[in-house]
Amino acid sequence: PLSRQAGDNDDYNGADKFLDEAAKLYPNLPEIAVTRSDIERQQAARRRQEKDIGDITASVDAALKRDRFGDAEQLVQSGAKRYPNYKGWGELEKRVADAKKAADNKPDRQDQQNAAKIRDLLGAVKQAIAQGKLNEAEAPLKQAEQLAPNAPDVRAARADFDKQKAAAADKANADRIVVLIGQARAAMAKNDLAAAETALVAAEKLDAKAPAVVATRVDLDKAKKNAGDQQASGEKVRALLAATRRDAAAGKFAEAEVSLKQAEQLQPNSAEVKNARVEVLSAFGLDRIVRQARRRRIGGADKGGDAACRDIFQGRGGKVTRVPRVDRGVFIAIVSRVDP
Repeated sequence: PLSRQAGDNDDYNGADKFLDEAAKLYPNLPEIAVTRSDIERQQAARRRQEKDIGDITASVDAALKRDRFGDAEQLVQSGAKRYPNYKGWGELEKRVADAKKAADNKPDRQDQQNAAKIRDLLGAVKQAIAQGKLNEAEAPLKQAEQLAPNAPDVRAARADFDKQKAAAADKANADRIVVLIGQARAAMAKNDLAAAETALVAAEKLDAKAPAVVATRVDLDKAKKNAGDQQASGEKVRALLAATRRDAAAGKFAEAEVSLKQAEQLQPNSAEVKNARVEVLSAFGLDRIVRQARRRRIGGADKGGDAACRDIFQGRGGKVTRVPRVDRGVFIAIVSRVDP
């Protein structure tokens, strides 16, 4: 019994010792041989069990290394059914559970690859922004957003990109406004108010509240008002000069003088008005010369026609201060400056 008890406790050396002592005391006792045979079979079965459990444990470890937690759990369960008396199954089950939990809290390989790719993409975005190449930053930023749209670093990169893009757009608009205002001012200087309006409207679409745009709008509106006033004044002057010429041609010099003076008040520096003054003086001088000639009162250039001719030539801006004769050439010059 002592040898069997030792064998049940896996103490096979102790069991052999007990059997050897029993054989010395009872060398021919059959039970000793039977017991020895049973213990040897028991020891052999024990060795097979240890080997099987060792193989199972090795398979479980291999499955855990490959993150095949389901396979590892099935191996443990199968071993526990086959060798229910083995006390190491609980510890092996704990190893599987711990490995599975660690894997759940650890990014998988794909996530790690994505994280590395996102870092590279965001690095490219940052470099492109630093170099002012916003067009080159857009593509890698969109790729990063597709991989991890809610990642804090990706959202921060998007915010920075949008800020830089807005700043670049503002600068581009400001530069464009400078060009458009320059075009508007140049057109105003040439009195091309239509071209100035076109350029200014384009600038107002970019930023109607920009100081330069507001100031140019004020100046252009003033120029347009002045142009309208000048146009109205010009139309009135042309009407007055037409009346002046009609009255002068009809010999109504008093009426012609009234219309001409009104035109001179409106546009005193107008070349057309100055020409009209010379024409009226010419017509008036011609009328006096003709009337005096008809009345046989003109005897020379120093009489009736002399003052009128002097006014005519001096009104033309010439240096003539005295006309010694009123001959045919003088009449031709006078008549050629009078409207029909």
